[in-house]
Amino acid sequence: SMVASGGWQVAVDVQASSSTFDDPKIAMGAEGDVFAVWTNYPSPLESIKRIYVSRYDYAAQRWAPKTELNPDHMDLAETPQVAASATGDAVVVWRQWDHLPDIASPIARIWAARYDAQSRKWDAQPLSGWHADAPQVVMDDAGNGMAVWSEPNLDLESRVRIRTAAYRAGFGWSQQGPMDPGIDDGALGHSRTPQIAMTGDGRAIAVWTQQDTP
Repeated sequence: SMVASGGWQVAVDVQASSSTFDDPKIAMGAEGDVFAVWTNYPSPLESIKRIYVSRYDYAAQRWAPKTELNPDHMDLAETPQVAASATGDAVVVWRQWDHLPDIASPIARIWAARYDAQSRKWDAQPLSGWHADAPQVVMDDAGNGMAVWSEPNLDLESRVRIRTAAYRAGFGWSQQGPMDPGIDDGALGHSRTPQIAMTGDGRAIAVWTQQDTP
């Protein structure tokens, strides 16, 4: 980390493990708290990947022990993203291959875990349905958040569309139903690789690539 007066401090191993990890992401709140997230292979002989996060407490000047965000799921988790707010809250999103009842093959869903600065606890839940990909997340200064991702639209011959879910501080996630069109319903073609930005007062804008089909 870099101090305000300039210059980098000595690097710290927040993973604290000899196992394999990759895809690190980081976000910083207005008060200086930092959230680092990454994927971890518990064993080189397994295909399972986990999502871990560690929080840097600016007031205490130390990193907290890493926390596993999906401990109850024995499936592949990948592509984490993280955002932090001025309130000290944070949201991590990722793609996870889940085995669901009555479905033979695992499906890729978008999961989100929110950190509550008051309780200092993480709460995780799924946001999407089938074969989702490319999650992104942002937060405003009040602790509200927005997640965006791509997902097939089963009404339109599985053309890929852009979907979103909003988090409202004090109320929770507001999700679209599985047949709602999302930001872009995919009617013109496959829509992929979304990105999203949000202002401090909660205004958001999203962009994506779209392969137009006659």
